[in-house]
Amino acid sequence: MQLVFSYRVARRVLIYFKSELFRGDRRGLLKALALLQRRWERASNLKYITPWERIIKNHTNYYFIEIDFKVIALKDKIIVIKNSIVISILLIAIIFFIWSLIYKKNLKNQTVVTSIETVEKTVTNENIAPKKIIPQKVLPTDIDGYEIIGKLEIPKINLSTYILEETNENTLNKSVTKLCGPNINKAGNFCILGHNYNKTNMFGNLKKLEINDTITLTNMYGQKVEYIVYDIYKVYPNEVECLSQETYGERKITLITCTTGAIKRLIVKATEIYD
Repeated sequence: MQLVFSYRVARRVLIYFKSELFRGDRRGLLKALALLQRRWERASNLKYITPWERIIKNHTNYYFIEIDFKVIALKDKIIVIKNSIVISILLIAIIFFIWSLIYKKNLKNQTVVTSIETVEKTVTNENIAPKKIIPQKVLPTDIDGYEIIGKLEIPKINLSTYILEETNENTLNKSVTKLCGPNINKAGNFCILGHNYNKTNMFGNLKKLEINDTITLTNMYGQKVEYIVYDIYKVYPNEVECLSQETYGERKITLITCTTGAIKRLIVKATEIYD
């Protein structure tokens, strides 16, 4: 018996035999169906379910068996649905993965932009903020290694000399010195000691000063304060009231030197001139 079969798109299978071989044998037909079943199972990997069948004789000498594979087609649809679900899940996973990459990239870019803006703001604020001005010293820093803290000028006697920080025999031989008191040009009684030598930087002509004469003190940064003489007198070496720091917040200076013979001390008191 020669078995010939073909597949149709409409989920039907036509099986036909040459009439001279078939001869209407029902058992032969069932054998042909069993053969078709095995081939179908191998081809589709589906368990075959015996469908409704009928025999049709056409105008030729062939017999046709029309088999409805609706049940198998239904299983095909289930597989298609399962495949569709799997594909959908894969597509969703791919979309989520792509979205996560884009989100991370945007987040990184946003972080970089934020960092740049922060740096720009910092730089802008630094540019806007007023810079702290560090004053520069304009006077010499020392005389022969002895520290200078300021400058004393008395126009009346043409005196212009530097004031040294320490008071001892060596410094007094170099220039006038700070005996006691606050920092130069600060509130308090700034006391300056000097020999009465006839030198351009000593107090040899201090006795020529009079009331209302002016004295100028300049600190290391060039800041000047002008004072006016308001008292001149002499004391013995053990009388130190002139060194008192009770100035009630005012800036005052006291100039001290020896008199002739060094018996007494010449005291010149001056107070700040207010505008």
